[in-house]
Amino acid sequence: MGTPRRPAPALDFSGATVLVIGAGGGIGSVVAERFAAAGALVIAAARRLDGPLRAVVDGIGAAGGSAHAVAIDVTDEDSVCNAVA
Repeated sequence: MGTPRRPAPALDFSGATVLVIGAGGGIGSVVAERFAAAGALVIAAARRLDGPLRAVVDGIGAAGGSAHAVAIDVTDEDSVCNAVA
């Protein structure tokens, strides 16, 4: 049967700031939620600030985490530079 798998260690991102591109849905929203649950300040990014991205950020706040929404169009260099400045 082989060696049993050990559970992954708990993540601690307390004090860290993470930028999650595509946080408005799919895998990106789950990644943003997991980082927030691990104590990180999440900068949640998507092309638009409204709708799904706002719901993810609000959900993180409601769960006791900390997140901010930022609009980034990764196809536009100025957009990316402005978002992380």
